[in-house]
Amino acid sequence: MSDATYIDYSTVEEAKRKLEVDVTNKVLHLIYTKAWEGDAPWVEFYYVIDRLEHGPEPETLVELGESAGVDRNEIYQAWNRLSKRERKEVMLDIKDAIASVGTVILMDELVDDISRLTSTINDIDERRRVLVDVLDKAYQFVDRKISFDELISYIANLLSPLKRNRDPESYKKAVALGKYLAHYSGKESLEFFVYDVFIKRLERKLGKYAGIHED
Repeated sequence: MSDATYIDYSTVEEAKRKLEVDVTNKVLHLIYTKAWEGDAPWVEFYYVIDRLEHGPEPETLVELGESAGVDRNEIYQAWNRLSKRERKEVMLDIKDAIASVGTVILMDELVDDISRLTSTINDIDERRRVLVDVLDKAYQFVDRKISFDELISYIANLLSPLKRNRDPESYKKAVALGKYLAHYSGKESLEFFVYDVFIKRLERKLGKYAGIHED
């Protein structure tokens, strides 16, 4: 008698929920745990999306889910309950969720790095100038005057004195992660995260220097 788990997904909604919620959340937890082992946590999110983009379906998802603690048979059974169109929708939703979380972490990490950089600058006015300049670049991206590549390139160059040992390829993967997000849910999603996470946090930091000047 087989020990394989069998679950009767009586509705498409149940099958989709298994993949889009249960499997996705556990995979995200696994990615998040691994992400902080390196200097550029967003890279792990990029690698997982890249695997899902180029690996066979559903085998790649099954492998990821199983490594995150989900029974592979449950994933196969949920997958088999869906039509070809529904499978495509589910995969898009899963990749979009991973790209979204990865992009938020990217934005947060870059803000933290910029904060560390400015803390090494003794002159208050110079700190303010650095923040104003990087915010100007971020707003140029949101206003569609420069590309995401140009924004990340500017930030990478800005952080180079602080992050001398960071692999330059990590910034290329940051750009690729943002492009994946824009592909899945529109450029507006990427612009939203740049504004809502990156710009807002830096503006709050800049606000702390309001009215403070060097003698």
